[in-house]
Amino acid sequence: MTDIRRLDPQVLLVFESLLETKSTTMSAARLGLSQSAVSGALKRLREIFDDPLFERHSRGLRPTHRANELSIPVSQILNSMRALSSSMEFDPATATGTINILATDYALATIIAPIREKLASVAPGLSVNIQAYSGKDAISNASLLSTDLLIGSPAMLPETLQTRHLKSDELVLFMSSKHRLANQNVSIDDFCSYPHVVVSLQGKSPKTKVDEVLAAKGYSRVIDTITPSFLSLQTLIGQSERLSIAPKGLSDVVNDTLIYKPLPLDLPPIDLYVAWHKRFADDKRHRWLRRTIAAWVSK
Repeated sequence: MTDIRRLDPQVLLVFESLLETKSTTMSAARLGLSQSAVSGALKRLREIFDDPLFERHSRGLRPTHRANELSIPVSQILNSMRALSSSMEFDPATATGTINILATDYALATIIAPIREKLASVAPGLSVNIQAYSGKDAISNASLLSTDLLIGSPAMLPETLQTRHLKSDELVLFMSSKHRLANQNVSIDDFCSYPHVVVSLQGKSPKTKVDEVLAAKGYSRVIDTITPSFLSLQTLIGQSERLSIAPKGLSDVVNDTLIYKPLPLDLPPIDLYVAWHKRFADDKRHRWLRRTIAAWVSK
């Protein structure tokens, strides 16, 4: 009979994570442990249950029949423990650990950067790990499980995640402050008379909703540059006659080499959402984090 005194929450969390990620490396990152600690926990689990539990193959770890049998009771135990811990109040002033965030560079510059400073003042023990996010096609299920928050437009976010609206931002036309159009209103003819830079986070087709609207009016534009970064616009159009459509909020983080004008087209604003995996839905720490971030952004 298994000695339950050897089953502490740490090894059960490692077991749960290995079932979901099929990787000791991913599990280590997700749990904030070293890879050797995860390997040591797996060794203990194998001894406790007298079974290999996970076997290596070309796509990572494959659970044994015994591991699959244990998945439901282990999940029940951990969910009960989470429910118990969630009844406790979360105190940001004493909290420790790492917050993992995936965000576009636009979200990083306009939302994450100022939020980071506020987090430092109210939750000094929390570190932040920020990684670039280019859309749902570029993220694995394992990464979703180890990510606290994703920030992007609705079309970029996996449908399986829970979401909350953060902000809407008007789309405007950016240009060099020395552009020929800098001191006048921009007409649709002006708009189509200069080359455009298009931001495409995954480097796909440059054609966008803008081109559909133009075509419906009998116009077209010349796209001569595609970039994956909003923040690169300052370099790409700052000393040229190129134009680019971008969220108005970008003006807060670029210098005076760029200015913006109203668009000569009717386009909907860009919406930014924060998203998270359902496993965090009732977590006190996570609920505080997403509620606080939403409150800060809305001010």
